[in-house]
Amino acid sequence: VRARFSGVFVVVMLLTAPMGRPEADRGPDILHNFGSALDVTVVNLDVCVRDRDGRPVAGLTAADFRIKHDGEKVPVSNFSVVTSLSPRAAEHAETPTIAYAEPAWVLIYVDNENLRPAARKRLMNRLEPFVEEVMADGARVAVASARRSMEIRSRFSDDPEQILQALHATAKESSGRMMRDRQRRMILRRMEEYDDFMVFSRQTSRDAVLESINKVQIRAQILVNVQEEGDILNDTLAGLRCGVGYLAGLPGRKAVLYVSNGLPLIPSIDLLHEYSDIFGDPSVLNAMPRGDFLAAFRDLAREANRRRVAFYTIDASGLAGIDGFSVEDTVVPAARASWTNKSNLQQSLAYMADETGGLLIRNTNDAAAGLRRIHDDLRNYYSLGYTIPASGRDADYEVAIELPDHPEYTVRFRRTIAELSPDTSFGEQVRHALLRETNNNPMDVRLRCGQPQQAAEDRWRVRMQVSVPVRHLTMSAQGDDLVGTIELCLGVCSDPGRESKPRRMRHQVRVPASAEGLDTTHRYALYVDLMCRDQRQMVAVGVRDAPSGRVSVASMALAMP
Repeated sequence: VRARFSGVFVVVMLLTAPMGRPEADRGPDILHNFGSALDVTVVNLDVCVRDRDGRPVAGLTAADFRIKHDGEKVPVSNFSVVTSLSPRAAEHAETPTIAYAEPAWVLIYVDNENLRPAARKRLMNRLEPFVEEVMADGARVAVASARRSMEIRSRFSDDPEQILQALHATAKESSGRMMRDRQRRMILRRMEEYDDFMVFSRQTSRDAVLESINKVQIRAQILVNVQEEGDILNDTLAGLRCGVGYLAGLPGRKAVLYVSNGLPLIPSIDLLHEYSDIFGDPSVLNAMPRGDFLAAFRDLAREANRRRVAFYTIDASGLAGIDGFSVEDTVVPAARASWTNKSNLQQSLAYMADETGGLLIRNTNDAAAGLRRIHDDLRNYYSLGYTIPASGRDADYEVAIELPDHPEYTVRFRRTIAELSPDTSFGEQVRHALLRETNNNPMDVRLRCGQPQQAAEDRWRVRMQVSVPVRHLTMSAQGDDLVGTIELCLGVCSDPGRESKPRRMRHQVRVPASAEGLDTTHRYALYVDLMCRDQRQMVAVGVRDAPSGRVSVASMALAMP
């Protein structure tokens, strides 16, 4: 089987070595009687409650909250107040429901494709103290930037200096927004000039010809703009999904701090409406890409909720003048296009934050107060839990949380939760191992690679051995043999956040029942051939014992000569 991944070709050749090479195995004995399977799924929600001034609200109890799961009221099964108290202080707190906040994980995502340099510079002055403060509370921070695709500039770190250096580097990158703003203003200017011309024209035959030419040219420019903005938005959403994936599987609070000048919920909607109004031609509105991008934003929010990641979005435009440009701009587009554009750019950011329990910072030249509220969210919140019957399949559910007796408070939470099937959960564990070190290897799966062999000018063949102790597998007697079944899931990643879709294989394990040492030393080995390009790869392999469902994941880095 051959499958192309990011920067790597994988040729899967399953060659088995039933007994492998005997190795000492000091791991504990694994019992295969795991008891009866649980028939419920426990749902945990992080809930931020704030007063009218945006301050955290303390003193609430489980009885104050009402939870609805897909419209049906469900009881709160577990409740705690999560605080930034030290572990010792939390342990001796008067209220037994107080829990110590685990260190948060924050990915600062600077979207230079959709960010103006002046806005970026202003915001960076406020981001620096925010980084120092959240990291002083134990948060781990990473930095990513984007110009059509996401790039990790600094992996998660507890070193503020490393993160600040990465932020300074992103602030020097070029901006894709400036050229697009100029193109948009040019189209608006042409429409305004045409509108002014028609007011004073005498409607001669020559004027009619000019009107027709202008109409065709401007319409063509707008349709090109719609296509370009749509392509960029698709790339941006793909990058944000990578950012969410980079946080997947981490414990505690997880947040993407997304910095931009906004994203169009509907690309070029202002230009389309302006054209329709000036030329009296509503047919141009048929080019409006409505459903696809609305669905894409909804899918992004659900993906974030599935991984318990909150979006904190910052519109860096600040208190801008009309159309989002600074008040010094000499070109002032039509007010109707200006406000349509501003609303369009902010609605997407509001949606991402609202759906995932985050927060939108907008319409301010000083983001310090908003950043303090984000800091509060990471260290002071309520943890609510409830149970639902387990379905054993992938499913998304709507959630609503209310404070019936406290309508004056604002409640923020992720509005959908996901139940993952065992197969999906298996693949997710492999994806997590691609992006960071994990400690999820109870069956002691081991990976070994031979020397790379050059197969072409820019490709190398590497044989990987995947082995697992036979005693960790659930085996049943069939004649003179012991037989079991394992499932392999293989993932490859060339850059953080850019991983392949995991490949799956199912394999029967068969060993002689009379073999000595099956309970202590022997490992069952399979081999996978990887065809790699000239770049560093991270490979993760998950092994699932099919009868018991037990999963182990191992990973290793590959570097070509």
